[in-house]
Amino acid sequence: MKDNKVLLSPNIPSDVSTEIANLVDSRTSSSDVVTFTRKSFATEVDATQDDSMFTDDVIADLETDAVPLRTSTPIATETIPAELDDLAVQMIHDLLHKHHLEIAGMQFPGFGEFQGSQLPRYASAEAVRFAQILNVGDHWICVTNIFGSTTHDLHIYDSLQRKRLSDNAVVQLSAILRDDNTSETLKIHVRKFVRQPARSRACGLYVAAAAFACCNGDDPTGMCYDVEELREAIASRVLNDEVNSLPGTKRWEVKDISVYSTAKVYCSCHKSWRAASQMVQCSDCGHWFHNQCIGDVPSAVMQSTVVPWTGPCCERMKMDSTVELSYDG
Repeated sequence: MKDNKVLLSPNIPSDVSTEIANLVDSRTSSSDVVTFTRKSFATEVDATQDDSMFTDDVIADLETDAVPLRTSTPIATETIPAELDDLAVQMIHDLLHKHHLEIAGMQFPGFGEFQGSQLPRYASAEAVRFAQILNVGDHWICVTNIFGSTTHDLHIYDSLQRKRLSDNAVVQLSAILRDDNTSETLKIHVRKFVRQPARSRACGLYVAAAAFACCNGDDPTGMCYDVEELREAIASRVLNDEVNSLPGTKRWEVKDISVYSTAKVYCSCHKSWRAASQMVQCSDCGHWFHNQCIGDVPSAVMQSTVVPWTGPCCERMKMDSTVELSYDG
């Protein structure tokens, strides 16, 4: 097995970073509106959604939850959209990362996107505590191990209050923890958290509140938030370079609504390390692959910790950067 690695930068792509900076710096007065034009990953919940993923108490009070009261006076400020896209989420990530360098994660959410046998492009958090907002199938959730007893003890804040993580989320979290060898099992705590109203697309605002709280050491379990208040508070934090927790009301007792364990997954097959007798690590990004899934690997690579090897995750990118395309008229 190989342990040499070159980690991907956790920073967002330069074009995205420039676009975010331009959006913020272009303001001219407190009445200006900050808008985000990239595709939103927020979700819409309606009656056609499968109830099997939800807890009984959530289903029981779908029509009875009262709208939370505001806890602060409205302020005149720039506007954060009601549904957050990748640019807005990364603006929040960047702000939190700037003030909490001791916390890993907070990487560009687009790095978590993958299809089929692909792998996320997240940098490994190593064995450092992290917080990360993930896109999981057109929906935002917040994940952290800050409050866990180990780095693999994960708290999930999901405004849909689903009982289990999707396979997509497990692949993303496994990528973030791929170089943390303290465990091969993720212990998942789905926390009691604010539930977004039916047909709402405000999941990004709720998990932003969770991210602010987690980075400040405040467990947002049991918290309820007002959407308009969150929009104003986030805009205020961004404009004033502040990261204190967002206003909310403690409504429920602090508890899990679901606790279970699942294996970390690797490779293009998205299976555990037990799926093969040997694994090999890409020297460029640090992802691990089962030897039987990738075909012939030079014996020198399998027997050494210093011989470089480029995995299928990075091989395509290298080819794309060197091949010239021509088109016949």
